[in-house]
Amino acid sequence: MLTLALDTANRRGGIALAHDGAIAASRTIEAPDGFAGVVFAEIESLLAAQGLRVQDVDVWAPAAGPGSFTGVRIGLAAAKALAEVSSTLVVPIGNLEALAFAGRGDLRAAVLDARRGQVFSALYDAHLGPLLEPTVGSWEDFRAALGKRMPVFATIDAELFGSAGPAHAERPDQLILVDTPAASIALLAERRARAGETVPLEQVQPIYVRRPDVREPE
Repeated sequence: MLTLALDTANRRGGIALAHDGAIAASRTIEAPDGFAGVVFAEIESLLAAQGLRVQDVDVWAPAAGPGSFTGVRIGLAAAKALAEVSSTLVVPIGNLEALAFAGRGDLRAAVLDARRGQVFSALYDAHLGPLLEPTVGSWEDFRAALGKRMPVFATIDAELFGSAGPAHAERPDQLILVDTPAASIALLAERRARAGETVPLEQVQPIYVRRPDVREPE
């Protein structure tokens, strides 16, 4: 089974190709002008380097968020379009869950910079069962919600845990820095696809957590 993961939800994006439980190829995507103009070319380039075509992919695994509203929409739309034209499967994966998958230990806290002095955060057990559902708020609120629990933190945003970051008091040995969660998204999606946990295209939805600033009138 070939699963291609696509993460465009954050400032640094990534794509990864999983083949039967192992990562065959991955790369980060730097797109200061946005992912819309580069995402399909990056996918074709990664596949071509492996001697593959779009038609060879069995499962498309877009990052469902939370993250940039525009970035999340671009990734989901690209994966849905590719799945539709190639009659293949889609397994969207939440970014926080993917970070927890990349973590370790019995308690795994996933944290992303949400800007505006806030973080996207969630707490999972070792089997990715949610102990604190994905939410957005201040770091202090999340730390208070953790109580006395001492999880291993996983993030792509090292500055949150730096000397000037809100989480600077956390122990460095309890932190896992992930370049991009694309590889974890690919592996987790492949596992779920094998279990039959795919999603019909019309039911693929983003995980925004925070409401968009501009919404259609109700």
